[in-house]
Amino acid sequence: MPGNTILSRFTAFLLLLLLLTIAGCGGDDALPPPAAKLISFTNYSGVKAENILSVMEAQNAHELLISDSLGGYGTIAAANAAASPGSPPAQSLIDLFRELYNAFKLSVRYIPVPLKLVYTIPGYDKKLTGLLVYPYTFRKMPILSLQHPTQVERKFSPSFHKMTDNELTTQYAVLLASMGYIVVVPDYPGLGDNTDAHPYCMNTLADSVVGMIEVVKGMQGITPRDGRLFLMGYSEGGYATLVTARKIQEKKPGLNLVAAAALDGPHSLSRTMHDVMINAGKEYRAPYFLPYVIAGYGAGYPSIPEFTFGAAIHDDPPGFAAQLYRMLDGDYTGGEISNYMMGLPGYHGPSSALAESFLTLLKTEGSIVNAKLRENDSYAWTPDGKVKIRMWHNTKDDLVPVGNTENAAAAWKGVANVETIYFSEYIDGLGSVHAGALIPAYIKATGWINGMAFPYGNSE
Repeated sequence: MPGNTILSRFTAFLLLLLLLTIAGCGGDDALPPPAAKLISFTNYSGVKAENILSVMEAQNAHELLISDSLGGYGTIAAANAAASPGSPPAQSLIDLFRELYNAFKLSVRYIPVPLKLVYTIPGYDKKLTGLLVYPYTFRKMPILSLQHPTQVERKFSPSFHKMTDNELTTQYAVLLASMGYIVVVPDYPGLGDNTDAHPYCMNTLADSVVGMIEVVKGMQGITPRDGRLFLMGYSEGGYATLVTARKIQEKKPGLNLVAAAALDGPHSLSRTMHDVMINAGKEYRAPYFLPYVIAGYGAGYPSIPEFTFGAAIHDDPPGFAAQLYRMLDGDYTGGEISNYMMGLPGYHGPSSALAESFLTLLKTEGSIVNAKLRENDSYAWTPDGKVKIRMWHNTKDDLVPVGNTENAAAAWKGVANVETIYFSEYIDGLGSVHAGALIPAYIKATGWINGMAFPYGNSE
């Protein structure tokens, strides 16, 4: 069971969402998981919203971290201090919660119950973890698998369901469950209880997502399922959403996937992100993504020596490569990793960390490195037209450029049920457009999915 501090913050957030409070407890349930249990709940429907914000502030919610992994600053104070003259001050997490809550407050109907799941998947000998949040109701509800953005800090793994989650993944999963979805949030390998290398932007991310969906489909003692499945994810989660849709189409059509919403994802590894790896300059705020790619591909392709971390990352000054690799263990923020890279003498962009031999391979069209990046493009398949796929991307995205989705759209031009929508709004003051586009993207995608999941309202 979470500690008292975490529980109180978590409860405060639920008050904001539902005017209810709930205490949930999840065990380390191995496959097959036992029946879920509702520990307790109390109705606080008479509490006014303005008082709830005061409760959150009393719990220091206004001091929570904003996203480092999405390119943001470590704290609101730091973001405010770095804001350019005349720009709006950084939004607090309370403000971000309010953006989401106000968009969907009329859809809030159910008490959400959070559980941590531990599960296994075929062909992988380590246990995986994830967060399940289900609505407390006897009605049959659909499953929504929420693929989270890049999360480099293990303490914010979704399975720990912390109110302090700096990617808003836990908070958003709770909101979605209160709207009537059975929400599945895999940690991915390398997070939660799993300490393997994270397969960053590799198509094998789909294995952990599909595995957890199958576990939840077979669980007893939670909300009845109506058989439908929806997918949604932002940033790395947008990438994971498309490769998961591929795996379901090719291997698991019985999961009855209805629709997939992919938001600002790094879909084009071999073209758009490849260009970022080589050409991004000092202004690029999240260079940490590059060593994450190399560490993940090195573990995923152990027979390809070119992806070995020590071969791909230079070691000047001595010890640089070893320290950079250690910083990928889940104990450091994206900002800390990026700052370490930016401290290199003569730093000129992410490629400053690369060994010259690896940079040459990136620049060589037919190299094994580029071949594997191309294999892992999230659009390296053709949808059969049965599942609705919609991709959103912010045209101003400064960390995951819009070319990622443009290339995916071009590859799938003319494929039935595939749509692309571009938008430009974002919340300013979060350190990057990519961080600021998260909330608008979630609102757009959730509205789209709601129209299919609950065409007559979610209390039907």
